[in-house]
Amino acid sequence: MTFKLDWRGKEVIKKQQKAAEQGLRDAAEHIGEQANRTAPIDEGTLRRSMGTDFDPDRLMSVVFYDVPYVERLHEASPGEFRFSDPNARVKWLELTLQERQKAIKDYLADALREGLR
Repeated sequence: MTFKLDWRGKEVIKKQQKAAEQGLRDAAEHIGEQANRTAPIDEGTLRRSMGTDFDPDRLMSVVFYDVPYVERLHEASPGEFRFSDPNARVKWLELTLQERQKAIKDYLADALREGLR
């Protein structure tokens, strides 16, 4: 008995790479959107400064805020600042990342499954 197998490994790997990239981009956007819901707001500058970036060489997504005071505000102790928005909190990005771990995994799993089709 003989059979022929047409192995297209490089094609599959390339599809999975693209799928992983898309999943990481989607997950970063999701985290940024969710984090903005609890980011402190005064005039909205902080929330508008949220952005994402992707490094294809390291398969890594980043969520960032691009204002000079973000580190001081993010790393403050609870109660150190009074926020006008009752949903606002310190460490909003870190806490959102912890809270949304399942969603991140789901974004990546969905993207990888789609890449196999």
